[in-house]
Amino acid sequence: MADKEQKQTFFFTDEDEDKMLAIIQSDAELKERCDVLREIGRVATVKSVEPMAALLGDEVLAHRARYALEMMPFPEVDVALRKAMKEQKGNLLAGIIMSLGNRRDTAAVDMIAEQLGSSDPAVALASAYALGDIGT
Repeated sequence: MADKEQKQTFFFTDEDEDKMLAIIQSDAELKERCDVLREIGRVATVKSVEPMAALLGDEVLAHRARYALEMMPFPEVDVALRKAMKEQKGNLLAGIIMSLGNRRDTAAVDMIAEQLGSSDPAVALASAYALGDIGT
């Protein structure tokens, strides 16, 4: 039996998600929070959208939060990203626009198109790429 392959199955529970969200929302070390954000998007439910969206204005964690959100198949993610788009500027806004493009959010087309003329080159360029990704 020693040569028989052993398989492990990972079951992600609500309790696991709650623990991960607690870490994200805590003052845990940056590496730990980043590690959780890297993994949570693969397994999280819709209840994780708001806590991760709350990080979209964080200069350090926003990219990782966007990465996690992009993996989630829920329409609430698109709503949260569009809302955050109204609240952010500069590189944070450019990142959110790119995420909307990556998710092919057609409901964001008008909002993104408005940013094509942004005086911030990063925002204008992100808008052009996102619209291309969406297929407009």
